[in-house]
Amino acid sequence: MMLTPRSLFMGLFALLILNGPALWAEESMTISKKEAAKELGEPLAKLMKEKGEPLEFDPDLLNIVETVWTDPGEIPRFQVVAEDERYLLPLKHTHVDAKITGTVVRVETTQTYENPFDHPIETVYVFPLPENSAVDDMKMVIGERVIEAEIQKKEEARQTYETAKKEGHTAALLEQERPNIFTQSVANIAAKEQIEVKLRYVQDLSYDGGTYEFVFPMVVGPRYIPGDAVSAKQKGTGWSQETTEVGDASRITPPIVGAGERTGHDISIEVTASNELEISDVVVPTHEIALEKRGDGSIALALAEKDSIPNRDFVMRYKVVGKEPKATISTYRKGENGYFTFIVHPPELDIDQLVGPREFIFVVDISGSMSGKPLAMCKDAMQTALDGMRPVDTFNVITFASSEQLLWNEARPANLTNLLDAKSFIDGLTAGGGTEMKNAIDAALDSSGEGRRSRFVFFMTDGFVGNEEAILEKTKNYVEAFDKLERTARVFGFGVGSSPNRYLLDGLAESGRGSTVYASNREDPTRAVNRFFELVDHVVIENVELKWEGVDVSDVFPVELPPLFASKPLVVHGRFSQSGSGKAILKGRADGKGLELPVVVDFLAEDHGDDVQATLWARAKLHDLERDLWGGYDTRVVEAITDLGLTYRIVTAYTSFVAVDRSRVVGNGDPTTIVQPVDAAEDVDISGLEGSKVGTKVVVSKQQIQISEPSSVRYEDAPREKSKEKKSSKTPAKKSRPPKDSAPSPRSADFSVGEGSGVGGVRGETAQPAAQDSPVTAPDAEVQGALDTTEIKSIIRKSIKKIQQCYESELLNNPMLSGKISLEITINSKGVVTGVKVVSNTLEGDGGEAVAACMMKEVKKLKFPKSNGEMKINYPFVFKSEK
Repeated sequence: MMLTPRSLFMGLFALLILNGPALWAEESMTISKKEAAKELGEPLAKLMKEKGEPLEFDPDLLNIVETVWTDPGEIPRFQVVAEDERYLLPLKHTHVDAKITGTVVRVETTQTYENPFDHPIETVYVFPLPENSAVDDMKMVIGERVIEAEIQKKEEARQTYETAKKEGHTAALLEQERPNIFTQSVANIAAKEQIEVKLRYVQDLSYDGGTYEFVFPMVVGPRYIPGDAVSAKQKGTGWSQETTEVGDASRITPPIVGAGERTGHDISIEVTASNELEISDVVVPTHEIALEKRGDGSIALALAEKDSIPNRDFVMRYKVVGKEPKATISTYRKGENGYFTFIVHPPELDIDQLVGPREFIFVVDISGSMSGKPLAMCKDAMQTALDGMRPVDTFNVITFASSEQLLWNEARPANLTNLLDAKSFIDGLTAGGGTEMKNAIDAALDSSGEGRRSRFVFFMTDGFVGNEEAILEKTKNYVEAFDKLERTARVFGFGVGSSPNRYLLDGLAESGRGSTVYASNREDPTRAVNRFFELVDHVVIENVELKWEGVDVSDVFPVELPPLFASKPLVVHGRFSQSGSGKAILKGRADGKGLELPVVVDFLAEDHGDDVQATLWARAKLHDLERDLWGGYDTRVVEAITDLGLTYRIVTAYTSFVAVDRSRVVGNGDPTTIVQPVDAAEDVDISGLEGSKVGTKVVVSKQQIQISEPSSVRYEDAPREKSKEKKSSKTPAKKSRPPKDSAPSPRSADFSVGEGSGVGGVRGETAQPAAQDSPVTAPDAEVQGALDTTEIKSIIRKSIKKIQQCYESELLNNPMLSGKISLEITINSKGVVTGVKVVSNTLEGDGGEAVAACMMKEVKKLKFPKSNGEMKINYPFVFKSEK
């Protein structure tokens, strides 16, 4: 193998990890500036620029080694394989153009689809947008033709789309699944043709503690789907069946690609900010960017090419020069219709005055999606949080996954002994299982007992659940129950990881009258924890009201104003019809005392302003209506949402955009449907998720995938591209297993480990694959020792994809390879695998020994919990080819 400076460096780094810092005393290494820029990426190149060359690899480099990047071109891309021809997936690129003006951002996204086949296709793509955005425009661009979308009722838009598809017309449909999850369908993309779908949305920027924040989400993280599966036909193209608790689960669970592979979908982002507010201190903790500060005070930034994989949220934070005004109002008027946004910052109170004795309940998500870095971040955050409490406070810790666990039966004083016990408990946490969050809500907000302290509940989670509304309604009801007892309870969200579910987390804070802080997987969680304590340590303005004098305003949202925390403004949207001057008076109570803050407002008579104010008002009203549906379906509310969407031309849960090109006919009206997978969210271990059928290589679903014969279609990794992207020295891409719903491949196979194993199924026995879907059976494991059989299965199940690869590598040579391999696994008291041997091997045909040898190698890598003594496990692995 040819050694490059990069490979030398990475090899040296690996030796350091294994052998420790003493290595540096023996030998150092140098590299030129040109080599650093080309081979090691921007972080090292930047360091070289600062220090000069040659750059010596001393221990200081360890602080930035983790930022050495992998060129996206080195990661294998998935392909559709039909008739032995390879085709890339349809979605090629998304470009994001964001323009910030004042406290509002307008964003246009352009999704580029390309049909690589010689016949028409349909593609379905599930993707995220900000939870408070208002999608108010869609266009479809085919060559020189631009087709404007129409807003229609959701059912009518779907019918328009399906009719156009059957008639051979190219059509695009945008539907909302959640306020932060959307589905884009494009039908009849002609052979070898490229199509663009342009979406536009607007939103208010968030502001907290002197910092503005713009977030563009890039990927829908894997959702845990609670409840029992129902037998009704799936509504969508996702990996999950509908359940008794999530009736649209198949519409929010897109197929996922991971384990070192990618979809081939790239993203680029450009952000410009006007000089309306002079911006300073721009920080993007999640991505590498190029930033330009212009002479007129505006700024522009762009995403670095090496960060083009859409696998984590883009987060941009910035401050403005000078002190924020105590209030601002932005207005728009056209004819008799006037709209406004009113922002008022709470008055500065005595920030040193602390609230009385408090009860803290820390709730930590330890479900499967939190495995690895997310849980490690929560542990770090918890250590900081525990150190931030006062001796007069009490606290408790609750963890939840498939079930909840309390550290103690009731909150205890924050003394040294209890704090040390809590820290030890936190250090010992491991992730695994489902995300039964409703049970954790019950435990954290139980109002029984005689306590009179103010309760602060701090949820640490990525929010990857599908039953958001039920959780939010339950939280709201509990907090209202505290009010009736004349007690105070507040719920705070701590969003952790690369792509947290902000709809759930912000909803928790809203329903719990608290606030939300976030820590991306690429930043220190200490910042977020410190912000939490800033919020709870300072006086909160309660019973907030907004009165208007001298001006005629109406339909002001939100109707129920939230409590105001330190350095968090109140933002309302409303309507006016008459011109004139008057006052807006903010009223509330802080520390038992009343306060008033009058602000002069003016509404002009002539037409003026930006029509974005009308859209923002509609979105604010929509949010209040959506909240009314947390408790269940309400015909009156649904009709109001539908009318709002149609009138103001915005996408809602009941209104959709549809665009149809009627200028031509493409194909016979029966296009092949390809479900666009999404990249695995960064630092989310999809292999360990419970309640999610998110196999490493699930790419395409739906039975319509037929090129000629059903058995001729399969899905594989693409070879690395030979264009401008770098070549990789990694091992060749492994062949993938088709999803259960797709047509079987000549080389596909079923694989199982132990009873009820496999990466599959939502909660509940009814979700297990039927016998006709999976002819594989497996007996129970035989365990001699103290560990629980269920725990052993859970650990071994995490190695399924590796063992499956052992099998599939030999299946390529012998498609008839089937049988069972039983391994005897010996584990010492420290949880280390000390021996693996083959007890029996009935794989028929050549390759059985090779599969067994590969399996033994993978099993030796497993790590089990500590026990009282040596254990032996006899574990069966059953393989059956579908040939």
